[in-house]
Amino acid sequence: MKIHAKCTVSKLEVVAQGVKLTPKFTDIEKRIHNLSKYMNDLLLDVEKEIMLISDESSSFPKAIEDSKKDLMHMVETFEEEVLPNIERHRNRMQSFHNKLSILNVSVKKKEKEILHTSDRELILSLPKIEKDLQRFENQLLLNLREKEIEVIEPIVKLRPLRVGELNFQISYELRECPSRELSLIQEPFSLNKLQRVKDIQVDESFVFEIPTGNKATNITGCTIMLDGIMCFVDSKCSRFILRTADGIFKSFELPSVPLDITAVSKSEVAILHRTSISVLRVNEMQINLYKFKPTGKFRLIAFHKQNLIVCVGMCSFFIFNLQGQKIKEINIEESLISCISCWNNKIFYANRDKNNIYSVDLHSGESALVIHVGGIVNSPSCIVSDDSGKFFIAGADNNNIVAISIYQNEYKEVVQSLRSIKYPKTMSYDSTQRQLLICSPIGHSAVYSIH
Repeated sequence: MKIHAKCTVSKLEVVAQGVKLTPKFTDIEKRIHNLSKYMNDLLLDVEKEIMLISDESSSFPKAIEDSKKDLMHMVETFEEEVLPNIERHRNRMQSFHNKLSILNVSVKKKEKEILHTSDRELILSLPKIEKDLQRFENQLLLNLREKEIEVIEPIVKLRPLRVGELNFQISYELRECPSRELSLIQEPFSLNKLQRVKDIQVDESFVFEIPTGNKATNITGCTIMLDGIMCFVDSKCSRFILRTADGIFKSFELPSVPLDITAVSKSEVAILHRTSISVLRVNEMQINLYKFKPTGKFRLIAFHKQNLIVCVGMCSFFIFNLQGQKIKEINIEESLISCISCWNNKIFYANRDKNNIYSVDLHSGESALVIHVGGIVNSPSCIVSDDSGKFFIAGADNNNIVAISIYQNEYKEVVQSLRSIKYPKTMSYDSTQRQLLICSPIGHSAVYSIH
């Protein structure tokens, strides 16, 4: 045990000497100074904000009044300009209805005339009846081709986005009305006869090259959208490429390897992957991805009658709706499918080894040989159709493009040799602009005008 009786204690003044030089005091002094400075600066900022609010508060009533005027001006403009447009659209539809009604009267009259005609008179008048029927069919199909039946849907929205902010929209959009099937009209469609294949002229409009990605390019699909926008997929770089009407390219990375692409609306495309389909809204770059159980590798895709037609493996077709639901499966005996296209409720596909074009009925699933194209176009690698049933087929061996009417058994080589493309890989047809887009795997592309 220590004895503290002999211990001495220094005076406090002596002990406290030099405390301000210690690290602990220096740290405290610095922190107090920083806190004081921060509080002073903060108080100044708050005082400035209070003054600013006071100065600006008088302008808020004026801003509100101006907003009211803008809102009323928007409504008045809609009433003055848009409502007449809607009325004009209604008048166009009424005119379309009148034409159909007149045509319907003629058809009914001809139908009644045939029923009450004797066999003797009928056999003599058959050529005239057939000619009249041909004219009726032509008028109907031309009207349907030139007139897009659309339904007007008004859009009126006034909703709060967050406190103190409103979003207001008043407009309308045109929604395509589902078209009626034309299967009751006897094939070949009369529209085929309005322009024979031999009269088709094809001119090269322009060529371009798709910019390369971070790897070697492998373009596996293309499609043409509204306003001349062209879309491509590159399986090597897993990217989606967009070419604007001005020739500007934009590239976007995809979550998985793309194999093919097709337009499904004015603003959307469907991108095919190995076991999934992405529906991409091009303007907003929003993707809805639909995954499926692996039942075979997806290879090719087409769009027909609001459904996606997918070639699976080498000898199957799956039909999906745009919500990703599988509607039907069609299995065929033929294999080695190189390309597909759809028209008139049928899938048309090519076997590049046999140089044959086949068709599959989407309703019955029956497959049939349509035409042998050997010698005309060898090793067909691309096939597209126009609205009237004429097909454009590109050959990998001949490096050419041939127009074929499968119902009239006639053809014409419209491009003897693709100058800028060594190997045609994918092709798309725009019926509105009557343009044919064709691409090679390395991105060499050409656009042809159809006359």
